[in-house]
Amino acid sequence: DLGGFAKEYAVDRAALIAKRFGMSAALINFGGDIYALGRKENGTRFRIGIKNPENSSQHLHYIELENQAIATSASNERQYVIGTETYSHILSKSEIDNAPLSASVISESCVESGVFATAIMIDPSIQTDNDVIIIPASTSIKTE
Repeated sequence: DLGGFAKEYAVDRAALIAKRFGMSAALINFGGDIYALGRKENGTRFRIGIKNPENSSQHLHYIELENQAIATSASNERQYVIGTETYSHILSKSEIDNAPLSASVISESCVESGVFATAIMIDPSIQTDNDVIIIPASTSIKTE
């Protein structure tokens, strides 16, 4: 997903520029690809909601970030209809076998988070040392 990669790269570059200009706190959000630089002025971490892929006005989980990035890949972001079947823009080997609705990955880089989030959507058995939040088809939360 070249567009997603470009957006994640832009988030990382914006965070780097903010650091170079001496900013100690900022929340950089390009369409849901997020980097939390430092802590808020009141000393708390930035609180980020993980949306329900089936109801974008509802959050299923919240996390707190400090000097970390999060990117989410979801099967409902873009879909294609072929014949009578609807398919996600992410074609996965588990497409038929109850693929996750979304995968969010927390790391030190938005690019890394995005790469792993998409990879986990393709193959949920992929392992990473990063924190992972998977929302399976049942919309319950699985954290690793």
